[in-house]
Amino acid sequence: MFSRSKKMLALINPPLDSGSSEEDDELEVDPLEIDHLLEILDEDLVDEEYNKMLNEEFERDFETVGEDLIQQNLEVPLVIELPATPTSNNNSISNISGTESSGSRRSKRLFKSSTPVTLPTPTDQLISPNICLSNPTQVNKKVPLKHFDFKWKKCTSEKFSVDIPIIQSYPTNSYVKSPLEYFLIFFSNDVFELIVEQSNLYCFQKFDKMLGTNIKEIKDLVGISLIMGIVKMPAYTDYWAPSTKYGQVSNVMSLRRYQQLMRCLHFCDNNCPDDFDRFFKVRKLLDIIRNNCLSVPQGKRFSVDEMMIPYKGKKAGSRKQYMKNKPKKWGYKMFVRAGIDGMVYDFLVYSGDCTFRGITFSPREMSYFGLGPRVVIALSISIPDKPMSVIYFDNFFTTPELISYLRSEFGILSLGTIRKQHLRGCPLIEDKKLMKQPRGTYEYLCDKSKKVIILKWLDNKVVSLASSYTQESKSNTNIIQRYSKDAKKRVPVPYPNIVKEYNTHMGGVDLADMLVALYRTGLKSHKWYMSFFSQMLDISVNNAWLLYRRDCELHKEKEKRLKEFRHEIAVALTSKDKPRLGRRPALENSNFPVKKIRHEIAPRPYTEIRYDKTDHCPTFTKKGRCRHCSAGQTSIICLKCNVRLCLIEGRNCFQQFHYK
Repeated sequence: MFSRSKKMLALINPPLDSGSSEEDDELEVDPLEIDHLLEILDEDLVDEEYNKMLNEEFERDFETVGEDLIQQNLEVPLVIELPATPTSNNNSISNISGTESSGSRRSKRLFKSSTPVTLPTPTDQLISPNICLSNPTQVNKKVPLKHFDFKWKKCTSEKFSVDIPIIQSYPTNSYVKSPLEYFLIFFSNDVFELIVEQSNLYCFQKFDKMLGTNIKEIKDLVGISLIMGIVKMPAYTDYWAPSTKYGQVSNVMSLRRYQQLMRCLHFCDNNCPDDFDRFFKVRKLLDIIRNNCLSVPQGKRFSVDEMMIPYKGKKAGSRKQYMKNKPKKWGYKMFVRAGIDGMVYDFLVYSGDCTFRGITFSPREMSYFGLGPRVVIALSISIPDKPMSVIYFDNFFTTPELISYLRSEFGILSLGTIRKQHLRGCPLIEDKKLMKQPRGTYEYLCDKSKKVIILKWLDNKVVSLASSYTQESKSNTNIIQRYSKDAKKRVPVPYPNIVKEYNTHMGGVDLADMLVALYRTGLKSHKWYMSFFSQMLDISVNNAWLLYRRDCELHKEKEKRLKEFRHEIAVALTSKDKPRLGRRPALENSNFPVKKIRHEIAPRPYTEIRYDKTDHCPTFTKKGRCRHCSAGQTSIICLKCNVRLCLIEGRNCFQQFHYK
């Protein structure tokens, strides 16, 4: 074998770390054929510059490349098929040649050849980017999902129907706690300790300085963020600006310190990244909040839906999603299981292939369920009391297999809208024929063995629903009032029980979304993960308020509104165990320069007020510098303009200041 051929072979098959074995000496292809192939590549496809580069690269390692290297690396056959025409990819073998020579007919015949050449490759090595596969589509071939064998029949009474209690019962506390105590159930001290530890570490790694923050200061930061969600201003600096200062924010922390903390706010160690987790920067924060939400007593009715975490920046890459039907169309998609009252119990951040990290599915679940059904199964695992629980979801998640599987495997009842392509051959009336029927017409079929019922109902358009527990009967149909364009008034419309059940209990996640949107914590930052921090903060406040309402209802006490509840949490975080008002001193172990301001600068009066010659009365105050002259000290102040002005014999700055 020629030396250049050995170099080409070494380039295609890099040596393994492990030693060679005597059992791997047998090759699947004759070495003479390999020499012949590499000889062709040497003659026609490799130009002089490329040969020069190879000679320089393998000069010192040339003696070690031999037959032992071939026997060590070549185990699994690799099919190589050279493309018909050279491509623009600089990494492919087909583009190695520079200019076409006169004797290139042989290489052209090789390009046009469709016969693949088999070369052995190592079993544990990645395929080199310099090799074109003969059929790349076979690498990640999508396996079609299997389906259950349903037998749909008409039935007058469903023996599998179950009556669920309408009233939800929850274990409650013996007394009504303070808003801060409810908030710390979800946003616990573990979160504050994580933020303090990782923020100090990040500041030292990034800026080589000590941030010197502690739990009390992070609580101040969280309290300020909660107040900013209630009192909105165009820019966060307006809370400290002299003309628009808001005391409940500016008296807690200086603007400079707030900017330092927000710049260094962090939730993980950047030196220990997780390459298999796209959200590793906030994974610890998400896990703590999720475990705290799961520790709360749960009811028996839940809804599963998507929740968007708003983000329109450009730092998130492919993590950012777009959903046109959501109020916030750009952001991160999160699957949420919530109660019918809006309490968030469990969530799952969508991150592509690593969405179900830490969750193991059985072979049956992998064979029969796609993304949507597997999300429901993953969120259902954390339900503490599964039998007789009910889950509601929309058509993104619903399949007849999922409806049947939840009841047979976990004892969980379910109901949801279903898409036309997921009916599994259910011979219901066609949509076009149903649209010609009177409004409110419906038809349903069921499979008693699988305990699934599918119903089509005509409202403004055709709606299909599937359930594993709802009873339906033509003789016992509800009536609902709908507006008719023809009659120009509300008319009675038949309203099936399954539709009523779905509309009554499905909106739990949407209600949680609405509560978050009321007083959303708007942390504007270039960092993509800050949106998760604000979302977890708002979910914790809303869950705390809903838990507080349960106790107030049990003990028959008057409850606070969400805005009052949120404001009380913010005041408690910023005022507990602290002096009344006043600027907090800088921490001793902080290396950030702190600008000390002895007295606040009085704002300059507006020109219209200064020269209006109305009610400018002098009075006495603490001695200070005159606002008009540069060297005067005076104790006279204008009540209307709120500035000190000299008023002595020989220097009347008071008059000169108020006249043009």
